[in-house]
Order: sequence, then C-alpha cells, then structure tokens
Amino acid sequence: MTDAHDINGLGVILEGIIRPVFLPEEGDKPTNALKAKPKAPAPSKTFWSKGTGYGSNALNQHGDFSAMDEQTKKEEKARQDKFEALNELYAYLLEAPNELYEQMSDVIGNSKLVYILCELFADDSFISMNRSSQVFLPAIEILYFFCTDKYLSKLFFQHEKKDDTSLYLRLQKLHVAADNYLKLSNAAKESKKHPIAPVNLPAPKISPELVIGYHPYYHRNAQPVQVKEEGTDYGELLANSICVLWKLVEAKKEEKENEEKMLKEKEKEEGKKKESEESSAKDENPAPSSSSSSSSSSSSSAEEHYKTRLKPLQFKMSEDSALFRQRHCFSAQLLQQKTHPNMRRILNELSTLTTSLPLSLDSSVFVAADPASSQLVKALISGPKDTPYEGGLFEFDIMYPQNYPNSPPSVLIVTTGGGSFRFNPNLYANGKVCLSLLGTWSGDAGESWNPTHSTLLQVLVSIQALILVEEPYYNEPGYETHMNDERGKVSSKNYNREVRKHTIRLAIVDQIHKAQANQTEFADVILAHFAEKKERILEVAQKWKNDTGIDDADMLNLRQALDSIK
Repeated sequence: MTDAHDINGLGVILEGIIRPVFLPEEGDKPTNALKAKPKAPAPSKTFWSKGTGYGSNALNQHGDFSAMDEQTKKEEKARQDKFEALNELYAYLLEAPNELYEQMSDVIGNSKLVYILCELFADDSFISMNRSSQVFLPAIEILYFFCTDKYLSKLFFQHEKKDDTSLYLRLQKLHVAADNYLKLSNAAKESKKHPIAPVNLPAPKISPELVIGYHPYYHRNAQPVQVKEEGTDYGELLANSICVLWKLVEAKKEEKENEEKMLKEKEKEEGKKKESEESSAKDENPAPSSSSSSSSSSSSSAEEHYKTRLKPLQFKMSEDSALFRQRHCFSAQLLQQKTHPNMRRILNELSTLTTSLPLSLDSSVFVAADPASSQLVKALISGPKDTPYEGGLFEFDIMYPQNYPNSPPSVLIVTTGGGSFRFNPNLYANGKVCLSLLGTWSGDAGESWNPTHSTLLQVLVSIQALILVEEPYYNEPGYETHMNDERGKVSSKNYNREVRKHTIRLAIVDQIHKAQANQTEFADVILAHFAEKKERILEVAQKWKNDTGIDDADMLNLRQALDSIK
C-alpha cells in the first residue's frame, strides 16, 4: 500500500481540496452557482412588477441579466476548480485497494462529500448541467464508483439532516428529467420533420447490461474524466449516464432491503423476537394525534393529497401528434419552418420542466409537449389563491421560433371564450400575451429576453405570478396612479367582478365540459384538479357572490359541473 493510498490521503483530499472548493469559509454553505431555477415572485400590493405595464416605481422582479453575465464569467474559474477537485478524488478512488473500501465509506460518510453531492444534484436543469458538464461528469463517475462496493453504496442512503435528503432521493427525481430528455431526443431523431443530429460523445463507463451482477473491478480500466471544448452539448451523455446510474442505485437499494429483511429474520431466530415485535407494533399502531393537531394539519393534508395526485400529470408527452397539432394555434406556422437548428436547447428546457414546474394547491403549472414536433408546447396555469382567477385553469399555446433562443417563444392564451373575453390588460381576447420577457411589452434590459439565461419556465412563472394578480385592473399602464383613491378602488372592484364571472364560466365550467368530451390535451389534469379543489372552489365562489355579485345561474352551472366529476 503506497502512502498516496493510505486512508489519510482520502481525508486530505476531502478536507484539503474538495471542501475548500465547494464549501468556502463564508458560512460553510455551498456556493453552488450551478443552480439557477427561477422562483415565483409574490406580487406587491404597493407597486406592481415591471415588464407587464404596471408602474415605473416597481422593483425589477426578473433580475439583472447584465449582472448575471458578470457572475457567469466569475463562475468559469469556479467550475474549473470544482472539476479539478472532483477529478483528484476520482483518481484516488480508482487506485485505492479493495481492503480500504470499508474505511473509505466511513471517512466519506463523516465528511461533507455526501452533502456536497446532494447540493450539486439538486440542480435538475439540463441547461445548467450541460453548461457545467465538467463538474457533473466526474461527479457522476464518482457515484458510479460507489455502486461497486457494498460499503460505499451505503452512502446513497445516508440522509442529510438539514433537509432530510439523500443521494438516492436526489437521483430519484433527477432520473425522471433524464428519462424524459431521452424520450424527447429519440422522438426528435425519428421525426422526419425535425431530425436531430447525433453528437459523437463517449458512452457511459457502465453499460445498462451490467445493472445486475456487474463486475466489481470494472473501474480499474477507467481514466480521470476529460471534458471537450466549451460549448459541446453533453445533454444526451448526461441523461444516459444518469439513467444507467439510477438503475445501479435501484439495484443497490433492492440488495439493501433484502439484507435488512434477512437480518430481521435472523434476529427473530436468535431470540430477538420481542424487540422486533415491539418495533413493529410501534410502526403499525402509531399514537393517535389530538383533535387540535388533526385540525391544524387538514390544510397540509389537502396540499399533500393534491400534489400526490397531480404530480404524475404535471408534464406529459402527447400520444397522438396529429391531434395535438390540430388543437394547437401555431401548427400552420410550424409547417412552414425547416429543421430547428437548436433542437437540443429545446430538449434541455423541456426535460427540465418535468421536475421544475410549480405545483401547489394554491397555484400550479402543467405542460404538454408533442415529441414528434417539440417546438409545439401547451401549458395550463391554475389561477393563484386570493386573485379573481383563483381555481380556474388557463390554457396557453406556445411555439419555439426558428431562431430560438435568440428570440423568445411565441405565446397565446387560448382560454378566451373563442375570443370573446379579455381576462387581463396583459391577456388579450385575441390571445396576445403582453409581457416584456416575450418582447410584447417594452421593458428595461433586465426584464427583456436574454438568450443565455431566459427560459420557457421563466415565462410561465412570470405569467403565473406577475399577470394573474390580485387586482389586474392596475395592470393597465398609468392606472397604478389610482391605486389609493376611491375611483381606482371602485374601478378595480368592477373589473374583478367581470374577471371572476368569466373565470367561473370559461376557466372552470367550460374546462370541465371540454375535459369530459376529451377535447383537450389536459383532460386528466382538469378533472383531477377540480375533483381535488371542488369544495374550496365552491367556498371561494360563494365569497365572490357575497362580495361583488355572481349570478345565480353561474353558481348553479358551477355546482353542476363540479358535481358531474366522478
């Protein structure tokens, strides 16, 4: 055993190289600049957000893209440092003798490495993963290595106390996005209209055939990771690697569960039956909670039930491409376009949506895509709580233009009653969506579309949080000056009355009828959404009736439509 592979050498790498690079001294928190998920900003009651025509005094909710460009430059060296640090660890692991594995597992388990990797793989955006492939690729190889040994594989199930997560749970979520990326990529390759050129990249070091019973010394022939020039698209390699890794980890989980089962049986045979039965009794007969506890957790239960039922439906790929295009507003434009030159960027975005879309009982976003023509997308946004859109479902048709991402996606609102009603100063009856991020409203540099940083996810979140607001009347340019006077309050209340009435008619009742007639891509989403929110929607509608007045006929139609859902 060489000095380089004394167990102390591993500690030196973890504490002297990995930790300083990933966990700087400032607060001992990861400066994980890889994560760049947009968050839905809460609408302000004093000043509306820019980019929608609200008011000149609003805060810039979208962020300063020029500052982001500066940050990107600073991140380049950080990514290189992380790459070198992970490769240093990987090189050590490749040469470590087998007799050190058990000790290595203990040393790594007591270090910050699992926490660092959990933070790294919290980023499920294939756009940022591809941009930082020199960090993710060696990290994935390290996880492959963990799969080769029974001691090291236990690290996948080690929970971090801060958010009670584990590498297993991180990969469980990430592999969904990876799997959808591959499905979209394969569909695009097979499509005659939009073929996608293959990228010549090395295959993962572990093949799918080796998932069960793989050779424990496969890694002896491996080499430290080499990353090609900046700009190479590693999306497919990353997705393949993650899917194979997930299969390996799943196999390890099954082994772990089998071992635990056998151990329990052995304990019973050796006279530990009493202890085992007591433990089982605790698990099977939890102490009943108090009535006050049950009352306080009812809303939480409703939230979890909604998420459990709707999460599998949040991103879907159409099974009937012809019907999907027939129902899409941009189908005619798509037929006039040639093969998209940047289809991989589109696939990166769509695969990221599978795990990044907002999902809450208060407001959610759902997406449907056509694998055969990935430029066409549909979105369904549920109206946020405490707005005149609450509970309603608003459908949007979206197309990635030929010069995307240099130009923003084209977006039209479909829920307009056949062009009869304008739901918002920024949502026209003819379908136009007015937003500076889409180039349909003038805004400052930080509010406009940025080809490097802007995404469809950001557009959807902006519509959800910045347009579907509590008092949409003030979205009209200049009207914000009347926010605090009587004229403005009366006008806003009258405006909300019409929006609420048409939310019931077009975004609830009509949506239910379309879903029941299977006239929409979101039929299963619509029926599940209203089944879960039925009582809450009726309560809100009654408040609306008492406040601004809702016709008895509309209330009756609403109740009948909701009652018709089985």
